[in-house]
Amino acid sequence: MISTKAPTTYLIATAGSHGDVLPFMALADGLSKLGHHAIIYGTPLFAQFTPKGVRFVPVGDNELYHQALSALNDNHPLSSIRKIVAVITDIIPLIINAMSKDIIPNNTVVIGGVMNPAPHLFAEKYHLPFVNVHLSPLAIYSVHRMGRALPILDNLTQWQNPTLNRLFWRWVDWAVFRPNFTKPINRLRADYGLAPLAVPMIQWVNQADLVLGLFDEHFAPRQPDWADIEVVGFPFYEHQQSGELSTKIMNFLQEGDKPVLFCAGTATANAQQFFATSRLVCEKMGIRAIFVSHIKEQLPTNLPNSILAVDYVAYEQILPKVAVFVHHGGIGNTAVALKSGVPQLIRPCAFDQFDNASRAVSLGVAVEILPKAYQVDTIIKALKNLINNQSLSHHCQSIAQQITPTGIEQACLKIIKMGKHNDIDKASDYLDNNTK
Repeated sequence: MISTKAPTTYLIATAGSHGDVLPFMALADGLSKLGHHAIIYGTPLFAQFTPKGVRFVPVGDNELYHQALSALNDNHPLSSIRKIVAVITDIIPLIINAMSKDIIPNNTVVIGGVMNPAPHLFAEKYHLPFVNVHLSPLAIYSVHRMGRALPILDNLTQWQNPTLNRLFWRWVDWAVFRPNFTKPINRLRADYGLAPLAVPMIQWVNQADLVLGLFDEHFAPRQPDWADIEVVGFPFYEHQQSGELSTKIMNFLQEGDKPVLFCAGTATANAQQFFATSRLVCEKMGIRAIFVSHIKEQLPTNLPNSILAVDYVAYEQILPKVAVFVHHGGIGNTAVALKSGVPQLIRPCAFDQFDNASRAVSLGVAVEILPKAYQVDTIIKALKNLINNQSLSHHCQSIAQQITPTGIEQACLKIIKMGKHNDIDKASDYLDNNTK
């Protein structure tokens, strides 16, 4: 039982790219504003995004992060996943060691996500309440709707029959999870005196005191076997680093027609071909564009005046001002595009991106092009169907109106309710004041 006499300490472990880390920064910000203590553990480069009143504990070094980025391969998603798992496995002991120094007896809650097993292992080892967060619906077990993990499996998952899906999940556990995830996790469990997993990996990740789905039910409708999962909405977060659009970007926007925004994702370090092909498309179509990459080596040299290259942009600020958003299908980019009501061209490469792309396509707001098909003629055809399409534009705006903007507030309220704190009225007042 958590003490109700003092603010709770929330230990929040992160891993991954900006889209994976910032939602947890948002949770920490919300919990801190409600009078609790929040501590974030993560790669040093994310310290700059720490909300006021939240402590950031750097774990590992930036080299490990860049090592993970360089492991990604657009055409070999399963190989990329194995390499990412190897990097995360190396950093898990560092995270657990750092978190162990901040335990407040009888008043500590652990929060983490599916991508990083460290907080789950930590909570088991020290018998602490655990909140598991799903940023996207792919890793939620359901026999009613199989998530789309790899395009090569599309023909096997198109039936969406509960009996067949149950059998398919068993095969996925045997062929994918056990060799790539379960084995390394069990080795770590042994190191911490924990028994091997007694259930399949996909079920273990949902063993928690509270399981949150930080996505919108319009994007991923609730399934009949999601009984124990609280779906609260996307974690939109206006952190202090977002700011306003720079003068350079504002001037470019005012110089002509709405541009097309191209981004390969902050977790991609090998997107040279993506930007080179995109440049050819823009030149052939005679359209203006903005290329976003914090790794300058990915961008073509000598870009024409019609293409502006920037290392960062506040997406919530710029998306309403562009014609189309071309991106990789990361859940963060997909969510903010849905909220902004902008048409999307999605080029998914790995992880949850294929599933996110499929859901956006099903909503009628996006077109998908896989990396191998990301060729000039195919892209031009897709962009012509997306640009200046008034019917599509109205539909995107209609979907945007349905997206819940209060995911973080709802999540914080449920986390606090789980702990049975005596300041629940304060939390409710905060929720009311911030959702009007």
